[in-house]
Amino acid sequence: MKKITLITLLLITALFNLNAQLTTVLDFDGTNGGNPYGSLISDGTYLYGMAAVGGADNFGVIFKIKISDNTYTKMFDFTISSGVSPFGSLCLEGDYLYGMTILGGANSDGVVFKINKNNNAYSKIIDLDDAVTGQYPYAGFVSDGTYLYGTTSSGGTNGYGTLFKIKLSDDSFTIILDFIDAYHNCQSTPVIYNDHLYITTLENNVSSNSGTVAFPKKDGSEPYTLFIFDEDNNNDGYAPKGDVLIDEPFIFFMASEGGTSDYGTIIRRNLSTSSYMSYNFDWSTGANPEGSLIKAGTEYYGMAKKGGADDVGTIFKVDENLAYTVLYEFDGTDGRYPRGSLLKVGNYLYGMTSEGGANNKGTIFKYQYTTSDVSNVKNQDINIYPNPVTNYLTINSQNNIDKIEVSDVSGKIIFSKIVNTKYAKVETLNFVNGLYFLKTFMNNEVFIQKFIKQ
Repeated sequence: MKKITLITLLLITALFNLNAQLTTVLDFDGTNGGNPYGSLISDGTYLYGMAAVGGADNFGVIFKIKISDNTYTKMFDFTISSGVSPFGSLCLEGDYLYGMTILGGANSDGVVFKINKNNNAYSKIIDLDDAVTGQYPYAGFVSDGTYLYGTTSSGGTNGYGTLFKIKLSDDSFTIILDFIDAYHNCQSTPVIYNDHLYITTLENNVSSNSGTVAFPKKDGSEPYTLFIFDEDNNNDGYAPKGDVLIDEPFIFFMASEGGTSDYGTIIRRNLSTSSYMSYNFDWSTGANPEGSLIKAGTEYYGMAKKGGADDVGTIFKVDENLAYTVLYEFDGTDGRYPRGSLLKVGNYLYGMTSEGGANNKGTIFKYQYTTSDVSNVKNQDINIYPNPVTNYLTINSQNNIDKIEVSDVSGKIIFSKIVNTKYAKVETLNFVNGLYFLKTFMNNEVFIQKFIKQ
């Protein structure tokens, strides 16, 4: 009897520890927004995000949260003319936050906008127009310092959506690619890598119409497909909704449906070969992921919209070989159905749930995590200069460098390179001014240093 009691206590303790690291930052209540579908971003002082409904007219809001004390501030209430239902995430460039709504505006096809983060001044950049610009954008923007790149899920010349760019200096809008039947219904934010824009699409005209990973160049040329999902192949899954994550020599992405148990998959593909491996979600530890993976330390973190003990979603991590660990199981009181991606700020992962919480309108939460490489992160034997940097950052080491990565304050990897020498150089010409983190991988250790682009 004592042995059974001890085992029971250990199991209870283990379950408590599994869910002890999550804190609710905000319960949405309608007035302050509701049902967020996108992800948070940060400038190091505030978190910025959008809710798809709620606010003064119930058409959604833009908000910020002060990281130091969780203070919430509503920045903007959407209206029919300014846009309805922002489903994606914001993009920070200088003093402006850029984003899109899927509906509203002059043509009810959505709008592209910017808002000054300091004074909340809102400006509409363009009213989207079905056959002209494309319509119904579900994602956000990526920047190369000169242009923002974004997508629409339908419309345009072919009716399958568009890939477009906006010039930061004058807000001019240009279509760079009209999607075709071979890759369409894009609901992901482009990821820039080697002058290409990597995207996922939910549909295509082959393999049971199951979706693709495509990588056109930034001018819209060479719109090749890197991966074609096949619903009938249990290793693939189908219907990818999130962004890719590139971490040389691999690219990671997720399917929201399909796989062995029909609950979605995680795929790791080699960038230079066609070889890939996959993890199949099994419901008990997560199901139907709609967001993206992020990297923290040497591991990759994400969320599943459903599954877990109460079937309302989980937080998980995988290693490079897709060994899967569930970190947290939502129970509804702390939110349910997380649809976006996590954001790393310090020792916390921030995220949102689209429903649940005190008012059943979703939550903002933070999860305190540890990484397997925290104990061996050092800053010795590596010199970086100049710092601050303008054009090129030089890295010198006494030992051979295996790989380098640069991430912004949100934790998003914006540069990655295999090195295999004692010397490396990073071109920072197109980096936006601000704080960055350099990770140097060497002798099975990770060295992290800060630098400033000015």
